[in-house]
Amino acid sequence: MSFADDGRVYVWGYNGDYQLALGDETDRAVPVLHPEVQDVVQLSAGADFTLALTSEQHQRIVQCKLTE
Repeated sequence: MSFADDGRVYVWGYNGDYQLALGDETDRAVPVLHPEVQDVVQLSAGADFTLALTSEQHQRIVQCKLTE
């Protein structure tokens, strides 16, 4: 996951558990624009999640894998 200078977010990689938050389980080999996350100024990631901070200081959970 990365973001461009204009705040658009791009995601790619394994998506078998909906990690990319695109509404499907299709893996992405190349970066694709995330349709719902915009105006991002910072990303923070952990082992099972990614948080995005927007220009209005709102936080969004972009990726999250819940395990039992």
